Amino acid sequence: MTAYSAAMIHGGYSTFEMRLAAVQAVSSSGLAIGHVAKAYGTDRTTVFRWIKRYAQDSQR
Repeated sequence: MTAYSAAMIHGGYSTFEMRLAAVQAVSSSGLAIGHVAKAYGTDRTTVFRWIKRYAQDSQR
């Protein structure tokens, strides 16, 4: 699933699940952060924050 298709169907997901999908699109698929941000209708800095937050939470 591409970041774009994930973003297009995120209406059924919670906010956490949508953000996690965006983070995973960057980390596991190697998609560019700018591309993922555009697909999810947000700014690159927001996706960077989600990645940072996800990394911090996974270390706990």
